[in-house]
Amino acid sequence: MRILAFLLILACGGQVFAAEDNNAQKQGVMENKNGVVLDLGIFQTPTGAITVIYGGDVVDPYFANRALLLAYYGGMDITVPARKWIAWGLQHQQKNGLFSRYCGSDAKGWIACRESDADDASLALWLELLYKMASDNEIPKEWLDSMAKAKAQLDSLYDRKLGIYYISQAQRVGLFMDNVEIYSALINIAKEQKRLKMTISSWFTGQKANNLLKNIRMVFGNGAAFSISTQGGSSGDKFYPDKVAEVFPYLSELPEEATAGWDVSFTDWLQKNGKSWLDMNVDAYPWGLIAVTTLKEGWPNVAHCWMQKAEPLRYGKRWNVLEEVSYLYVRGHIRSEGRVACSGMSGIM
Repeated sequence: MRILAFLLILACGGQVFAAEDNNAQKQGVMENKNGVVLDLGIFQTPTGAITVIYGGDVVDPYFANRALLLAYYGGMDITVPARKWIAWGLQHQQKNGLFSRYCGSDAKGWIACRESDADDASLALWLELLYKMASDNEIPKEWLDSMAKAKAQLDSLYDRKLGIYYISQAQRVGLFMDNVEIYSALINIAKEQKRLKMTISSWFTGQKANNLLKNIRMVFGNGAAFSISTQGGSSGDKFYPDKVAEVFPYLSELPEEATAGWDVSFTDWLQKNGKSWLDMNVDAYPWGLIAVTTLKEGWPNVAHCWMQKAEPLRYGKRWNVLEEVSYLYVRGHIRSEGRVACSGMSGIM
């Protein structure tokens, strides 16, 4: 849904190392006394905006939030780019807490040019990022105000009857992928609230996450498969969203009880879809999030193959900020494991 919408307007541990290529000015990481710091290059403008494509003129908050959090959980220090992005986001968040997609540049200014495609996931990830970056000592008032507005909007998308979240006020449809992302965000928000001594809020957020997990199973469960949408239908033949949706429980590390009985283990997924995914001819994008999932699921050799095949695509039309951070995530983990050999689908198919 989000990726398709973007097409209309043109989308844990290890250490990430500095770029070895001659394009270090484009994108890389740099080391300091605090470890490895994410540098988004001109994916991020001087004012803090994070564009979807390299040096582009469209900002989609979902991509920015997702990329920064992915970098964080991949072991990168995101403090500098995240705080710059948050400052930009605070300036462009609507009074009702929502975000749009924005077009323009620092020089010409950024204007809301399209409605957000997925308010539910975008709001949840924004809240997760704010809590993740909040200091132990004090949360700035403007952050607290933004949190309150974003939470109110996210709560307004919760369907009390079904117990899941809708995409937006205009699209009263629940998506499996979005709700999995929201569950993961709520779990992480609860942890951060506990760190910030917000004990009662942490308990309520944790309960909300637990209830959502149960309802994801009830609403989207469909025998041995599952529906990707409340509009009905089990997983079909399209790579996105159907095949990608099957990966999200493993990417987001959903508890096993949530997917019990579903005939979609990640190894099964690789056997059925791995080759076409690595051939990179099934979608406009190479889907680095799947490569990240292969690392989580113990297939570093497959992740290494993806990294090698994806590298020529960097900074091109098929590359976005989320692919770039996925690439850095994979490269850092592969190196930390001692240059795991690329053996493709050997041992799987």
